[in-house]
Amino acid sequence: MKQVKLEQGQLDHGDFVDMQVTQLKKLLFQEDIQFDSKDAIVDMGGGSGCFAARLTDLTPKICVYDTDGNALGRCDRDLVLPVCSDALNPKIEDDVKLVCFNLILHHLVDGTEKEIRGMQTKALSFWSKRYLFVYEYCYESFIDGLSGKLIYWITKSKCLSFLCKLVSFFISSLRANTFGVGIRFRSKKEWIDLFESKGFTLLGVSAMEEDRDGVDWPFRLLLIKEIRRIGFLLTA
Repeated sequence: MKQVKLEQGQLDHGDFVDMQVTQLKKLLFQEDIQFDSKDAIVDMGGGSGCFAARLTDLTPKICVYDTDGNALGRCDRDLVLPVCSDALNPKIEDDVKLVCFNLILHHLVDGTEKEIRGMQTKALSFWSKRYLFVYEYCYESFIDGLSGKLIYWITKSKCLSFLCKLVSFFISSLRANTFGVGIRFRSKKEWIDLFESKGFTLLGVSAMEEDRDGVDWPFRLLLIKEIRRIGFLLTA
C-alpha cells in the first residue's frame, strides 16, 4: 500500500486557507483545546506552509509534512519547520498534539474501495492519542454515496478520463487535474462512517456557508446535489 504521488498543481488548495483556519479554530474553541509551548502541530501534506503559518498563535511548534521538496523549499522557516514525510509513512514525534489533513484524504486512492478506505484510515491511525483535524470535500448525491463513486471510476479509468478531457474542452466546468489518477470524494455521512468504523471519536463538525460550491448542470449528470467543504475534529 503506497501513496500515489501527485504534482503540486493537483494538490494546491491555497484558495481555501482562510476557511480552513476559521473552521479549525472554531472546533478547537468549542472543545476548549489549548496548547502550550511544548505542543506541536503537524500540517500533513501542507506544501509551502500557507495554512501552517497561520497557526503560530496556537503554538510556536508548527511542522509541515510533505513529499514535495520544491514546495517545502518555499516554506517560511521562521514560522514553520518543513519535514519531508509521506502521509502513509510519517515521521512520528511524541510532542505532536494536533495533526491536520486539509483536502488530502480524497487523494489517497488505490484499487478497490476496501483498499481506498484502508489507505485513508491508515493515514489517520498513525496519530493515535492525538487530535485530528480533517477538512474535506463532501459531495452530497441524490442517491447517497453514488456521486463520489462515479467520480472515482471516471477519474481512475484512462479511457473515461480521456473522453472527459475531450468534453472538457467545450464544457470548462468538467475540467479536472486528476484525470487518469483517481480521486475519492465522499458525502458527509460517508466520511463520518469511515472515521467511526475505525474507532475514531468525532468531537465536532464545522461547516460554513462560504464553504459551499455551486453545482453546474454537467455535474447534475453525476447526481451531485451539493458540494461543501467541512471540517471534522477527531480523536482516537
